Amino acid sequence: MNAKLIESLKEALHKVWHNKYRLLAVCIVMAVILSVFHFILNGSTASVQLALNYSEASKGLNPNSTLFNINEFVSDEVMTAAINSAGLDGKIKPDELAKGISIYPSYANGDDELYISTTYRIVYNSRKSGVSRPDAMNMLKIICSAYTEYFLNNYGDSSAALSFQQADFSMSEPYLKLVEFQIHLDRVERYVEQRISESTSFIDKDTGYSFLSVKKMINQMNNYDIPAVFAYVKENSVAANSTSLISTLEFKNIVQKIDYDKLMAFYGSDNMGIKLYDTEMSGIVLIPTVDEKNEYYMSRTRTALDDMAQSSDKSLQDATDIRDEIEATKYVIKQIKEGNESAVNLKEANRLVDELEKTLDGIVDKLCHIDTAYIKYKTQNYITYNYDVTSTLSRLDVTKTAAEIFVFLSVCFGVFFIRALVKKTEEGRK
Repeated sequence: MNAKLIESLKEALHKVWHNKYRLLAVCIVMAVILSVFHFILNGSTASVQLALNYSEASKGLNPNSTLFNINEFVSDEVMTAAINSAGLDGKIKPDELAKGISIYPSYANGDDELYISTTYRIVYNSRKSGVSRPDAMNMLKIICSAYTEYFLNNYGDSSAALSFQQADFSMSEPYLKLVEFQIHLDRVERYVEQRISESTSFIDKDTGYSFLSVKKMINQMNNYDIPAVFAYVKENSVAANSTSLISTLEFKNIVQKIDYDKLMAFYGSDNMGIKLYDTEMSGIVLIPTVDEKNEYYMSRTRTALDDMAQSSDKSLQDATDIRDEIEATKYVIKQIKEGNESAVNLKEANRLVDELEKTLDGIVDKLCHIDTAYIKYKTQNYITYNYDVTSTLSRLDVTKTAAEIFVFLSVCFGVFFIRALVKKTEEGRK
């Protein structure tokens, strides 16, 4: 039996050697076909590492502190946006595209589901979604871009500066319109100061302006432009309807006088409490404290006396501000009563106010442009993607192709061996 096996093995080897050129040709053809097949097959899959890079992400939240949900990556809104961007509108449905996407959270501690992941591996398979063009990697990039836009629009920082463009100065009286104008400018200034506190160095590349540039423009209006128009209106007794304006200002003073009396009452109450406070008690409320050199010393703790003193100071300051405003309004009332209405002065005042409004509109437009650019700059790294790029050689999968050819040659050798063994067995029976 062993002799038959050896003879059969020799004959199979002889067959292989005899057909070596045919087998080589077949192997070459197989290598080409299999390489192309692997190249196409591997090109149908692409993957990316998605990372969340804002502080709230570690708490499982969006930038606006709402709950983060990675499943929104395959939401209908994102899929629809990706389909439109890829030019596949009408060719595939959002749920069909979503079928080709798999999302895997990256856990730092194995498979601990209690761990809040800030990175996710996303795999896209074009065969599962039924999309042949564009290729898997380009389609994945389109989907990621659609998700980023969706995420920033819904959860990113929004520009409140855009609301300033909707200001409507409806007052017909130049003086009241200036007051309304000043209130609006103060709102714009507070917003700009908030942005400056976030970034003093940001400069819009398109305009060359920064938030500091806008702040300087606002200072120009606050310190020179608006006071100049206010002065013109007051000194020239400008009023479209003096009787109506005087009534409005007098009523304003009545309301502010009530606020003034209330604040002065708080101030008096706090002062009375301070006088009644046990001075001996305030002198002995001490606590051990450590200084910068780690040396102990006794420090007086905060007491009710401190709170009352602080409240008293604030009430007095607020009351003083209201009193000054009341006196300024009284002066305006006096000027209007003593002056004569002039159509020429009214026309000039309206022109000056219109110029101020145009100047402010220009400032707000610049602010909105800068703010939009700043938000884009600020949020550009909220989500980052690290795509798994495969080389052409990897997509050809040479190792797998070689293994498959080896299997083919092994099968051929097996067929030759079995045929030779069967032949030797039949000859032995004869």
